[in-house]
Amino acid sequence: MHATTAYLETHSQDPFFNLAFEEYVLRNRTEGDYLILWQNDRTIVVGQNQNTEAEINRSFVEQHGLRVVRRMTGGGAVYHDLGNLNFTFIMPKEDYDLDRQVSVIQKACALAGIT
Repeated sequence: MHATTAYLETHSQDPFFNLAFEEYVLRNRTEGDYLILWQNDRTIVVGQNQNTEAEINRSFVEQHGLRVVRRMTGGGAVYHDLGNLNFTFIMPKEDYDLDRQVSVIQKACALAGIT
């Protein structure tokens, strides 16, 4: 990441807020890279091109009070709860390097005492 990396946390467990925050940062950043950490409570997140009804068990979702949200990116449906930590890297496409991003996550976890 560049020297102008910003670290942001949403301090929210609301998936609607968290995904809107992520999109806002993406659309409004002017320079530099961003690392955002966030958590959703009891949520199914579906990709932008998925058929939500085909991906979820509606009766289970309703019985258990799960929230279902759509993200702006592709990929499969995933379940989030407070047992997982989500992260977003926002940077110019040409600067993306998977090994470098994994290294950032590993260093952040080590600083937080997570091994």
